[in-house]
Order: sequence, then C-alpha cells, then structure tokens
Amino acid sequence: LRQWPNAADAITRELLRGVAMGINPRVVARRAAVASQASLRQMLTVARTEQLRAYRESSRDLYKRSGVVEKYKRLCAKNARTCVLCLAVDGKIYPVSEPMELHVCCRCTSTPVIEGYNIEYGASGQEWFDAQPHTTQRQMLGPARYDLWRSGKNTLSDFVKIEYSHDWGKTLASKTLEELS
Repeated sequence: LRQWPNAADAITRELLRGVAMGINPRVVARRAAVASQASLRQMLTVARTEQLRAYRESSRDLYKRSGVVEKYKRLCAKNARTCVLCLAVDGKIYPVSEPMELHVCCRCTSTPVIEGYNIEYGASGQEWFDAQPHTTQRQMLGPARYDLWRSGKNTLSDFVKIEYSHDWGKTLASKTLEELS
C-alpha cells in the first residue's frame, strides 16, 4: 500500500465519485485498488459496504426530511446469497432517527412506513428460510447452527447479536456457538 494519506485520499475520491455517479461497486473497487495499490478484494469489501451505506443513509435522511415518514422497514433479498443475520432481522421497523444495524457487505435496503398504507413485500426472511430445502438451510447456517436450529431450540433471530463500535455504530454480528448454548 502506498503511503496511507495518499491511499486514503485515492480511496475516498473513488468512493465519492462512485456514489455521486451511481457507479457499480466493482468498478469503484477496481479504480480504488489501482489508485491506492490496495488489494482488489479489500477494495471490493470497502466499496460494497460504504456505497450501500451511503445510499441507505441518503434514503433515511429523505424519510426524516419528508415530514410524513416517521418509521422505515428493513428489507433483505431472499436468496441463498443472503446472510442468515439479514434474514433474521428482515422486516424490522426503525424510527427514522435511528440507522439500521449493518455488517460488512450488507445488502439490506429500506422502505418507508407510512401510517395508513400497508405494502406487503411477500414472505419474511424467516418464512423464506423455513421454506428452503434442508440442504440450502444447512449450507447457509453451517452444520452446528443448522443442528441447533433443526432441534427447535433456536430461531434465526437467536443467532443474531448487536454489537457497538465507536466508529461504525450498531452492527449485526453472529453469536458464537458458546453464546448459543
């Protein structure tokens, strides 16, 4: 990595350009990796995480400014690429004053909750997970967590904990097996 201040400036410049112009995080990551001499993998993680955080926070700011939206709902993709943490908290309602808890490379989004309007978004993350073949569930949870879940002793939300970082605020994290037993 070149000298840190120059690398940080190059990464910041590419992230700002990417957010402002709606450039795919993969393209931003490639540009940031070349400009900073950081690894492409590291830059993919940073670009995905921070561009999506910027978009979510922009939406939350618009909700707050609207004077109409007081709450918003978390939505996750329902597919095998979605992490179990996001499936577990899918549908959670937040006041617009509070950012949602995230994790690195989180793909969740939000939708406004407006009094008197109820928009259905299909199955919840838990319902989607429950409907998947056992092989998909086991692959997503891993063998030990899958066994705990199948035993009926744990729901998906039992696998989630919220941690706090002075830099990033509240973050989603996975409970350890020791914490689960």
